[in-house]
Amino acid sequence: MSLNRRGCITHQKFIDLFQNIKSSTNNNKHFINNKKSHATLSLNRWKDGMTKHVYSNRLGISYDTSYTTNDSKYYYLKHNRCMYRKRFDNFNTYGHQLKNNRKTPQVIRFERACRTVFNNRSRYGKKHSPITNLEDQLARARHCRFLFLRSQYINKPINHLKYYNRPPPHIGKDYNFPIPPNNLEPRRRFIQNVLPTVNLDNQEVIDDSTPIPFEEGKTWHVKLGFMVPNELMPYVNDTPIYISSRQEKLKGKAHEPGSKGWWDGIRSRKKRHDQSKVEQDERNKRIEKVKLWNTSQKKFLYREEKSINLTSFQN
Repeated sequence: MSLNRRGCITHQKFIDLFQNIKSSTNNNKHFINNKKSHATLSLNRWKDGMTKHVYSNRLGISYDTSYTTNDSKYYYLKHNRCMYRKRFDNFNTYGHQLKNNRKTPQVIRFERACRTVFNNRSRYGKKHSPITNLEDQLARARHCRFLFLRSQYINKPINHLKYYNRPPPHIGKDYNFPIPPNNLEPRRRFIQNVLPTVNLDNQEVIDDSTPIPFEEGKTWHVKLGFMVPNELMPYVNDTPIYISSRQEKLKGKAHEPGSKGWWDGIRSRKKRHDQSKVEQDERNKRIEKVKLWNTSQKKFLYREEKSINLTSFQN
């Protein structure tokens, strides 16, 4: 097989039937697998605007991949110091439009892959309720780097090529591998040009000419940009909702606002608050009874239970 590849255990016995075996190229022989070579390769692909067309005969889909450099928005707002991002776009289900014997199994496999992503089967081995609305499906697909719509695109950061943790500009002589030209503007200029203007009360300025959406039983959240039910509005704040207790300790991954996991976290906040309120009311009632019986909280339960048993015995 080409490029020094080997067959799997099932097809190894059939490899002798193929006579047209390509020899490996000189470029592959002399390629040194280190960070400098990868940085050079990524820089050349970005400069040349290289676009690779990827297709899968098993799923009947295709998409394009290309390289882009990180911009100031992702660098400052997302705290992403990666130099490059790999872009996935131009998704197409070419195999699902053909009328042949392969169409049916391709559609079944692709729908199975969609259910695996949207049902979140592969995480922690737990069962989750499936996602039905498009907004949550896009959020889950973006998290899993999964394409399923023609208008969809994903920017995947290349994590093994990063800038140093220092403010720009970044100079090439400080690195032992080639880096892209510096296109990151200073932080102060970026904040003045991109971030919204706020007043002294740290509230966003609302343009009166922009109509605010209205829906009965819900309120428009200016900062998040979507409708929130009135009973959940007091529990929506800047505190992130992490995907697990471990990530909460590490201050790691959190649910995106508006996703299904985020709404479940907001409802859990409300449930915990209501439960603590009920417990506080019961505690206050018990304190009043303790004062009425002229006893201590330690002996109150014993005396109350004794009086109940005595009353039931007399009846």
